[in-house]
Amino acid sequence: LPEDPPPLHADLSLLDGPALQRVYERAGPIRGRVVFKGAEGESRPMNLAGLARPRLRLGVFMSILVDWSVVGDLIQRLNDHLRPESILLRFHPNTTIRDPAARRWLPALPHLMLSGGETLLTGDAARCDLVLAANSSCHLTLLRYGVPTAHLRGLDAVPDDFYRFIADGLLPAFDRPEDLDVAAVATHYGAPDWGAHFGDYDAPMGEDLGAALRSVL
Repeated sequence: LPEDPPPLHADLSLLDGPALQRVYERAGPIRGRVVFKGAEGESRPMNLAGLARPRLRLGVFMSILVDWSVVGDLIQRLNDHLRPESILLRFHPNTTIRDPAARRWLPALPHLMLSGGETLLTGDAARCDLVLAANSSCHLTLLRYGVPTAHLRGLDAVPDDFYRFIADGLLPAFDRPEDLDVAAVATHYGAPDWGAHFGDYDAPMGEDLGAALRSVL
């Protein structure tokens, strides 16, 4: 969650992990019991092998609020800088406020693939060695799935570091496509303490959920 959610007034709260609990604690006292359940989606070990490929399979996963004229330029610059084997651009699955003219801003690259968001997030992620996104909670699902991600500024029109992932050191961030350093991404996720740090966002359930429910009934 972003900062300043409504105070958590519940008898029992199931949260992803301590990082989310701290967001609620900053908003006000938590009056009930908290049980950690882990983040959403399938859990797999982090796979950094693809980052060593001569030509990356790059993913760019979009937020809801987007300036497509900016995104089109960023895609072209990413292509010029990285020379990837492929670029998979995943639209946000919410079609209600998606710009129907979005595609006209995209560069005409033969290896640019588009996903309308009809498939599972992890299904698209499985086709990528590295995924770039901006202020999106999809980072958590992707990292849990073992796909390295990085924040690229300008990919959306959301206030920067909306979820505090950058300030908390969860993922690497780059100001411009030309700054993107694949080796730095590999170093970030290869650090011995990164797994423990991610556990702050994806804590295993520490107790039986049935027992937790019975304790508040």
